[in-house]
Amino acid sequence: MTDYTKPTRRQLQALKHAAEGLEYSQIAQAMGVSQNSVSAFLYGARQRLGARTTAQATYMAAKEGLL
Repeated sequence: MTDYTKPTRRQLQALKHAAEGLEYSQIAQAMGVSQNSVSAFLYGARQRLGARTTAQATYMAAKEGLL
């Protein structure tokens, strides 16, 4: 992968749940946060990884051994 900033622990946690196929509401419940927080975590992860979609971000993170 080219240059990227490693996502935070919480961003990676949300990304892992998304990779498992959970919906935002399920991720929020599992993490004990609001759906807005989940959205922010996933947005931040996408930004840090340079991904356009959550699916692309999960692929990139997995490829780098972050998940």
